[in-house]
Amino acid sequence: MTYRFEAISDVHAADFKAMLNEPHVGEWWGEDDYEWRLIQEGEASGESRGFSVLHGDTYFGYVQVWIPNWDPAHLDEEPWQADMPEGSRGIDITLAGVALGHGARIIRAFCEKLFAEGIPRITIDPDAENHRAIKAYQKAGFRTFDERYKDSHSVILMELFPQWLNPPT
Repeated sequence: MTYRFEAISDVHAADFKAMLNEPHVGEWWGEDDYEWRLIQEGEASGESRGFSVLHGDTYFGYVQVWIPNWDPAHLDEEPWQADMPEGSRGIDITLAGVALGHGARIIRAFCEKLFAEGIPRITIDPDAENHRAIKAYQKAGFRTFDERYKDSHSVILMELFPQWLNPPT
């Protein structure tokens, strides 16, 4: 199955907001207008680039790539980002109900896109209780390298390098 990553725009705002109101998404993300505003601010500042995930005309979800250490004040909240090597990027992803079962393939396809752009390392920081997401990230090739506490809960720090996508045989 081929997935497209289309630059986020108002065209898919309603799809994005509807997805955030799905129970399996809403428990991990905030209120839809608030999250939409954060995405727009990240795009405007250059801190992040967001993409709608599509297959044909079907909206599967949202994925973004962000730059660690963009705002030094943010390091108070997530100090682990200070240890990320130059050129590294973080990603966030959320998928609509129609995407269930496609998660690892979508994540892998997006990471392949980033590696083709020259990104040397990708990290993601799921909530430790988000077992569905962690399993999908592992299936896509991510490996755990640490666990940290954020806002009184634990996050699992996971990383992916290009060579892990196609290990030597």
